[in-house]
Amino acid sequence: MEKKDLYHEKVSPSELTKVRFCTFTDSGINTPNHWHRSIEIRYMLEGRMVCYIDGNTYEMEPGRLLLVNSNVIHADRTKGTSRYILVQIPLDFVRLFIPEIQHIRFIINDVEEQSDKLEQIKKLLLAMKKLNDEKENGYILKFNSMLFKVLYLLYTDFSEKVMDMQLKKQQKNIEKMDRILQYITQNYKHAISLKEISDVVYFRPDYFCRFFKKYMGVTFLEYQNELRLSYIYQDIINTNKPIYEILEQHGFVNYQLFRRMFNRRFGTTPLKVRKNMAK
Repeated sequence: MEKKDLYHEKVSPSELTKVRFCTFTDSGINTPNHWHRSIEIRYMLEGRMVCYIDGNTYEMEPGRLLLVNSNVIHADRTKGTSRYILVQIPLDFVRLFIPEIQHIRFIINDVEEQSDKLEQIKKLLLAMKKLNDEKENGYILKFNSMLFKVLYLLYTDFSEKVMDMQLKKQQKNIEKMDRILQYITQNYKHAISLKEISDVVYFRPDYFCRFFKKYMGVTFLEYQNELRLSYIYQDIINTNKPIYEILEQHGFVNYQLFRRMFNRRFGTTPLKVRKNMAK
């Protein structure tokens, strides 16, 4: 995910399948709240992950499946390495076959539901992974047939209608959050005041605080620091720059505060993370 797209992830689907399908390895990445115009499915293969979706927390472990609806704010955190099947199906693609998709929400609770239909989806995802890995002649035909089977099962067994009023309210809030998060992403390297960010959407500071916490699940200051931490973490594991230089680059001037936040989030120090990744 590019830094400029962190607040609103741009999904890049395959030209052949029109969806993004991959086996994703996550090495302790801390992804702040974001959203995209795609239905996202994750099926855990190894490791553990904590996912935050629309204010709810989900513990992911091997064999568990998670679905995130389009335009729903979510985030995830891992300690150590996890591996999962990731499927992102753009809403515009789904609309070709389910015209009323804007009025549908998919609901899967893999903790409480152990249905045959859910097991079918899991088996289909594993079969799609095998096809995608091996890429034998004609695999794309079989892959797409399985993709449509997954969509059919979601539509017939795991969907509910959404009222127009809910949609309009959600869209207005998403547009406001989009402007807010764009501004934060473009200016996070300096200390953004509450008045400065409130003025972006013409809110009073006290109302802005309530609005931001309600839709993002964290305070404005917490989100700024989460964003900085995510960038800093990536630079720690992907570059050889000194830690102090990385902190300055991302606007973190209080090193003691950074150490406490980093340890609270990742349970270790920046240098140990870099050392472990090098191994």
